[in-house]
Amino acid sequence: GKAFRAQNVSGTDTYTFSPTLINNAQFTFSRTHAGVVSAAPFAWSDLRIPIAHTTPSELALTVSGFFSISSGHPGLFARQSYNFSDSVHWIRGGHELAMGFDYLKMDIDLINTFRQNGNFRFQGTGFTGNALSDFFLGYTQRFIQGGGEYAERRGTLASGFIQDNWKISRQLTVNIGLRYDPFVPFSDERGFTDCFRPGLKSTRFVNAPVNYIYAGDSGCPAGGTGSRWLQFAPRFGFSYDVTGKGKTVVRGGYGLFYQPPFVESFNNMVDSAPFSPQFIRFSVPFMDPFRGTQNPFPAQYGPQEPPKNVAFELPVTAVSYSGAWKPAQVQSWNIAVEHQVRADLLARVAYVGSKGTHLGYNTDLNAPPFGPGASADNIDDRRPYQNFATVIEDEAGATSIYNSLQATLEKRFSKNFSVLANYTWAKSIDTASFQTDLCGINIIDPFNIGLYRGPSDYDSKHRMVLSYLWQMPGFKDSSPLVRHALGGWESSGIWNWQSGFPLTITSADERSLTGVGNDNADYVGGTTALSPDRARGQLIQQYFNTSAFDLAKLGTFGSSGRGVLRGPGTFNIDFSAMKNFVVRERLRIQYRAEFFNLFNTPQFDNPDTGVADSRFGQITGARGPRIIQMAFKIYW
Repeated sequence: GKAFRAQNVSGTDTYTFSPTLINNAQFTFSRTHAGVVSAAPFAWSDLRIPIAHTTPSELALTVSGFFSISSGHPGLFARQSYNFSDSVHWIRGGHELAMGFDYLKMDIDLINTFRQNGNFRFQGTGFTGNALSDFFLGYTQRFIQGGGEYAERRGTLASGFIQDNWKISRQLTVNIGLRYDPFVPFSDERGFTDCFRPGLKSTRFVNAPVNYIYAGDSGCPAGGTGSRWLQFAPRFGFSYDVTGKGKTVVRGGYGLFYQPPFVESFNNMVDSAPFSPQFIRFSVPFMDPFRGTQNPFPAQYGPQEPPKNVAFELPVTAVSYSGAWKPAQVQSWNIAVEHQVRADLLARVAYVGSKGTHLGYNTDLNAPPFGPGASADNIDDRRPYQNFATVIEDEAGATSIYNSLQATLEKRFSKNFSVLANYTWAKSIDTASFQTDLCGINIIDPFNIGLYRGPSDYDSKHRMVLSYLWQMPGFKDSSPLVRHALGGWESSGIWNWQSGFPLTITSADERSLTGVGNDNADYVGGTTALSPDRARGQLIQQYFNTSAFDLAKLGTFGSSGRGVLRGPGTFNIDFSAMKNFVVRERLRIQYRAEFFNLFNTPQFDNPDTGVADSRFGQITGARGPRIIQMAFKIYW
């Protein structure tokens, strides 16, 4: 369960110095306090598994390709922010100047039992070859337990801008602007920040292994990475009336944008020794995951204020931002032609593109290379840095590219009817489709991330949306019965056609023997896609040719790329009808009927894409069926 409290205060002031000079100032204070309670009915120790637990406890277990259990971990999350912004608008001749700044201060406090209760993963590697069999036999592929997540993270974001909307002539308007977006990483009040820097030795904690340093050490900034002060973002746009009659207009623009990381991405900086040690063990028994070594918990539960000579238990699980890390940078551009076909009909064709650089992704700097004698049982023995287990580092080296053709036809409201139709033909390619915090690895091959560059997880090649609004005639000249029964109805609808999202075929198994666990499948030959014109039952039972894929060869990450297939497309119609019944001048009744997925068209989920799964290639779920809701409202 969750307990959530939110408090907000805001104020704004607009001051008119003159008809051509206006200042607008805004202030907002926001505070949230959220508590999460675990739904676990018991602790692992109740099953006589000798590991420590919190009260209440948490259950976290995954059997790859079969099922998972996640009861949620107890915690308290407090966040508050102060935001102040001010902008000045000045009109002089053909220029409309705007300038201003924005200041945001955030405080984040966490009391989080993250990983304190242990996390078990069964993948079927190196024992029976089947995750479910390994579970029944009690053979855990990976076990994680940590000291919790206790943070007092503080930071500020500030930016400034200046822009000129310049009307050069009756036909041409130009927009020129510049933003200044410096970035200073958020720091922790107690210095709970780590940096993995090969060759450097900590003086803050003298027993820390070489390569791992902390805030206060030379080479490790308070926020885990350096500040970026020279982040300038230019903007340019134009609008040109081709004929001077307002019938055909060409518009275009370019902008550079910086995206700082979401605040939660800093949370895991505290999830490491000596503040909150994390232990990752491979190939251990379910009933005693610390067998053969001293159980570090609950003695090493956080929060801890470690002394300078604190002892370190090796190997250390490390987290870090790279020394060359920088915020993501996105360039966006577009050009569009709009033409007024007639008074109530507008056509638009546009090219829209964007390019992302310095996009964040997490890798394992200590991934063990494959070689003779490699197995799932000796992952830690093969790591390059023997004093460390995984070293999860966020790098700013991923890229993306997006190109699209967008066509729009808009019939403005006239004669009680309006229509808006939009078609998009697009392609999005990237190295990694999302940024995560430092608790996981989101790339496939830590030795060569570019090898699996492919369609973005959210890439949809075709998308068409049609919406309309129709107000029926009032039947003013008809009898009162006809006028009240048939007049005044209003109908609207949205039609949506969309092609499917990319499918990546995975091994659902740890075949690379690196401990990363994101391996793709091998492509073994043959046609991958099957005809979409088959009977619905055949599509559900086998959506694609499963015989074209197999488990990746041991020591590899799989020969099939990202997004090699496409999932089911969707077709959906939402419809609504509404009528107002006027009883008298100040009393009316409104009837509304809404139909979601009007024709109850099956909206299939993506099929199972894990080669080792029992339902590989099968569609096992669907999105919402037809839903009808009706309502009466009385207005007086």
